[in-house]
Order: sequence, then C-alpha cells, then structure tokens
Amino acid sequence: MKKKVAVLIPTMKEGGAERIASNLSLNFPDEWEKYLILFENTSIDYPINGIVINLDTKASKKDPFYKKIKNVLKRIIKLRRLKRELKIDVTISLLDGGNLVNIFSRTQDKIILSVHSYKSKRIKTFYDKIHKLVIQYFYNKADSIVAVSQMVKEDLIDKFQVPKEKIEVIYNGFESEKI
Repeated sequence: MKKKVAVLIPTMKEGGAERIASNLSLNFPDEWEKYLILFENTSIDYPINGIVINLDTKASKKDPFYKKIKNVLKRIIKLRRLKRELKIDVTISLLDGGNLVNIFSRTQDKIILSVHSYKSKRIKTFYDKIHKLVIQYFYNKADSIVAVSQMVKEDLIDKFQVPKEKIEVIYNGFESEKI
C-alpha cells in the first residue's frame, strides 16, 4: 500500500518555509502519494511534485479576532475532512498557523511540526501570551517536531516545556552551487 503524505503550509508564495515545502515534495520517494495543502493558492513560486489542494481559507491581518477564530475553525474542519477522505498517513506542517491546524485536525495520521523561529522572542502582546500557552499545551500532542536549529530546539524545551525527545534538529539545506 502506498504511503500518503501531506505537506501543509499557508501559501507557496516566496519564503524559506515555502522553499522547504517545495524541497520536501520534490524529494519524497516517487512511489508515495504526495499532497501539498494550502490555505490559499494565490501563486506557487517554487516547483512542486504532488497534488496541490487549496483549502480556500484566505485570511487577512486586518480581520477582527472573531473572524480569525472562525477562519481557523474552517481550516480545521476542511483539513480533517480531507485527511479522512484521502486516508493521509503523515501530515507535515510548516509555520505557526499550519502547525496548529495540523494538530487540531488530527485523524489517524502521524503529525510532524516544523518550527522555523525562536518563539519566545516574539512574546510581547496579550495574544502572543495566549499563543505561548497554546504552543505549550498543544505542541506536545504532535508525534514529532523538527526545529531548524539547536537554539530553536532549546527555546521550545526551556520556554514552552516541549519534551526534548519529541524534537529533532534538521538545519535548513542550501545549494552551494547557487551561492
């Protein structure tokens, strides 16, 4: 039976996490069924290998808080339904929004989160403090977490109480020939 893997990311428009999503899709074994699931499909700026699925749940930074919550719930419901229909084995998510939606939409799939930033440096507002509590409680529900550096791993352990056994460090790759 073919392994079915999904990569979840808000968009594929520019950025380092988007480049990683592209690299994942291009480097998974050909015999796997690969899905790239986006919150919005405005443009795809990187090559991909797999089926692109648009959840069509675009958000705006200007949206009021209640509308943002409604949009997140819509993403969770749509993704959970999609995971069941496709019988996804593993869902890898990138970026904060993707990570939380991935956790909350869990079905029978293995959940892998990818963390690309030093989270505790961004805790300034009331909403940031709520976000910290959400990370502390829900990131522990993931099967595995990939941190892009040792410092990001240590931040997750020290400031968010994520068990160190759940975290692996995989540094961002680069193509030396392009540099």
